[in-house]
Amino acid sequence: MNENEKTFGNITIKIKKKKDNQSPPNKVSDLTSNESGAYTIEARINKIIQTRGPTIFKIEDNTGAADIAGFISPGERAYPEIKENDSVHAKVIIKIIDDKKRMNITEMSKIEDISMEIDNIMTKEPPAQDIIFTIKSPILDALKDNFMSASALIKKSIYDGRQVLIRHHADMDGYAGAIALEKAIMPLIEKRFGNRDKWFHYDRSPSVTPFYEYKDVLKDLSFAKKNIERFQRLEPLVILVDNGSTEEDLLSIRKAKLYNIPIIVIDHHFTEVKDEKSIVDPYIDVHINPYLKGGDKNLTAGMLAYELSKIINHTADDMKILPALAGIGDRSKGYEFEQYLKNSKKDKDYLKKIASCVDYEASYLKFMQDSGLIYDLIHEDEKNTSLIDLIYGDIQEKIKIQTEALLNYADKKTLKNNIIIAIIDIARSTQRGNFPAPGKSIGILNDSLNQKHGAKNIVSIGHGPDFITLRSNSSCEKMGFNVNLFVARLQKDIPYGMVSGGGHEVAGSIRFVENAKDEVLEKLTKYIEEL
Repeated sequence: MNENEKTFGNITIKIKKKKDNQSPPNKVSDLTSNESGAYTIEARINKIIQTRGPTIFKIEDNTGAADIAGFISPGERAYPEIKENDSVHAKVIIKIIDDKKRMNITEMSKIEDISMEIDNIMTKEPPAQDIIFTIKSPILDALKDNFMSASALIKKSIYDGRQVLIRHHADMDGYAGAIALEKAIMPLIEKRFGNRDKWFHYDRSPSVTPFYEYKDVLKDLSFAKKNIERFQRLEPLVILVDNGSTEEDLLSIRKAKLYNIPIIVIDHHFTEVKDEKSIVDPYIDVHINPYLKGGDKNLTAGMLAYELSKIINHTADDMKILPALAGIGDRSKGYEFEQYLKNSKKDKDYLKKIASCVDYEASYLKFMQDSGLIYDLIHEDEKNTSLIDLIYGDIQEKIKIQTEALLNYADKKTLKNNIIIAIIDIARSTQRGNFPAPGKSIGILNDSLNQKHGAKNIVSIGHGPDFITLRSNSSCEKMGFNVNLFVARLQKDIPYGMVSGGGHEVAGSIRFVENAKDEVLEKLTKYIEEL
């Protein structure tokens, strides 16, 4: 027997060096095609899984990853001398049977001098000076390192075979950000694992609440553990879009970190910052939020995610409409929004129609995946808007009917500091499960009062048995109105009320026990009166 050969049962393992005159082997990415045939591969063994049937070898090179199968007899380990992290030379036969691809090893041997160059698009980041954002913004420039860290973690996670899970708020801003990232990430996953397996490595789920709710993290962890146990996978990368920055997110984030889940937060909700760090930063891997650098809510999560998508994959579809829609949906104002609006080359009223339709669809989809329905609305031909016209007509009719009810049942009064407050039992003034929901309805009431009273200071308060939802205008914000600061005050003043909540400065929600309702409303009125 040759000194470079070892025998195990009927299997001979050859350990050989590459020869300079050998024809170049196929790349692992060649295996992701759906073409039958014989392939010669040189790659690294990333993981070995023994099933009841064949032995599965997970292989990779700098072009991609694949699973190839070696078989001796059911449950018997094929090629036992080959270990994880070994480099191998393998001959693989691909057969397509009943639309299922089978990749079987006919020969495999260890090699000593394979070169694993991984400095490709999956792992290599451009120098900081080469990153140019699509608009001019000092806040984006200040966050450049955060963007680079997020891009590097996403690419490394894809290369390592982690599932990328995007969890986003179910509104226009959240959907815009998530879709922008999806369109950048999916081509990289497809390049790495092939078209057939790409959805195994990616998922996207909306969250009804504007924070990472505990039931959502339990779902994510449950699926993650199942994948880890069944398929020996790494923990998924979780990307939180339009949520993740507040105290309400903290429990879920800390729970995920106990299971070694890497987390990226892309958000624009108010978060208290000390030394450029927020309350969630000790428990997450990367945080992109304008408040970290002195910015505010007007640079929305959808805009931030759009910029990140361009860094991750500059060759992806350039959907300039997305950051403009994100700003329209969250009523953004200012320098950044005006640039995104101009870049979109879309009429503002047309964008408002799309944003309204997305919010309408999201209110019924809730936590269900949209399966491309939202994407259809965003990309409908502007000259043929039958889908948008159908939905928008129903939206306008429902808003008209709801507005009449809101104005009829709202109790309006002017406080001594000249602020108009409108208080309504929103739970009894809306139809449960129908559009518009309580939060949206309070926004409609506030808009109606603004139109009626002009530029006056207005706060609209909707209450239910154990919650309050708030909307105000920018003039009250200038006077100091801030939902988050009021929630913090309540938590100190009535610790027995089990108060939680927050949101943006002029739009948010508060939860409490029912017995605390009268006290919360009284303190809220006093807080507004003292502005």
